[in-house]
Amino acid sequence: MWNFGDCPVYRLEELALIGGKASISRHSLNYSIDLGFVTHKDLSEDPFKLDKKGKSEKNNFNNQKYYEEGTILLSLDRAHKGIGLLISAAFIENGICSIKITSDKIIPEFLYHYLLWCRSDFLRYKRLRIKTFSQIAISVPPLSIQKHIVTLLDKIKHLVEMHKDAIKIIEKYYEALFLNYNNGTVTTGIIGDYILEVERGARSFKNNFSGIPLLKEKTDIQIIDDLSENEISENIVKLNIEDTPIAIFGDILLEIKTQNSQAETEVYIHNHKFPISFSNKWIRIKPSELVLSEYLAAFLKWEAKITANLYRHKSRKTMLKKITNQIIKVPTEVNLKMFNFKVSKINNILKMHNNAIENLEFLYETRSQKIFERQEL
Repeated sequence: MWNFGDCPVYRLEELALIGGKASISRHSLNYSIDLGFVTHKDLSEDPFKLDKKGKSEKNNFNNQKYYEEGTILLSLDRAHKGIGLLISAAFIENGICSIKITSDKIIPEFLYHYLLWCRSDFLRYKRLRIKTFSQIAISVPPLSIQKHIVTLLDKIKHLVEMHKDAIKIIEKYYEALFLNYNNGTVTTGIIGDYILEVERGARSFKNNFSGIPLLKEKTDIQIIDDLSENEISENIVKLNIEDTPIAIFGDILLEIKTQNSQAETEVYIHNHKFPISFSNKWIRIKPSELVLSEYLAAFLKWEAKITANLYRHKSRKTMLKKITNQIIKVPTEVNLKMFNFKVSKINNILKMHNNAIENLEFLYETRSQKIFERQEL
């Protein structure tokens, strides 16, 4: 047992250099070819150990500063606010705050976990400024306690990263599988020939449809998939769904990306018996019998990702028209069924890994709370 109340308290600026002060001039480098480039997207999933060495897509590093191993990076972007720990030197995108520890009283890994735990305090800021962030008060336990805490939390983070790496490999296989069937014997047409309905979600929900789950953000997908079919059916009361967008079994929900979004296009197949409503951040597509949901969803995710930003238009009518006019290649009926069979297996494996990540992240959150709030190891 130990107590944060007995530990000295320091402001972050007393323990580390923050922002540009934490950088090193590029002119001190004799080379830059092996240095990566960290973006807001890289930080969006709170990478445990961030290694971008030799993985940069940027070619021009003129007049930029780089950041050393052991630097903590925090995205100040409104859409991300992710946190990562560099394990190899790298350049960083504008709008990312760097933290380089200068004190021997604290270790980078402990500060990384501490910032993840207290992040909810600064997520309330629409725009987090370095000046505000530098004033965060940190109770600093002895180094032996810090190392013990890091060991406990690192193990959970490591398991999370293993499952995320597995998902990336599986999704690459998924994409390769789709491209294989997409390049075989196919019929060429437009998406409009293979769908029955297409509509955008609602901005607000004024009608009474109590009990129907709402898909608003990506994070709602896991919540919907975890719901009990019987429980939802029993809780749905009298519906008044006139002019209210509703998705049913087999419908595809396509995320509407913003112009500057760096994230992959999210495509969700609603495979539950209960209906769901969805916000105007999503487009519902009902496939015809000529194409299976799994193949059309794969097409929207992999083949059409190059033109994904076409889905974002001020005119709803124009946006839906661009989707229906998208060229698509459809395999034979036999190949469609074979693709569907393999995808169902892939989805089962992906669900297993996603469930594991969800449970581990809950364990990490409760463990962090126990350590940093209740001071129990």
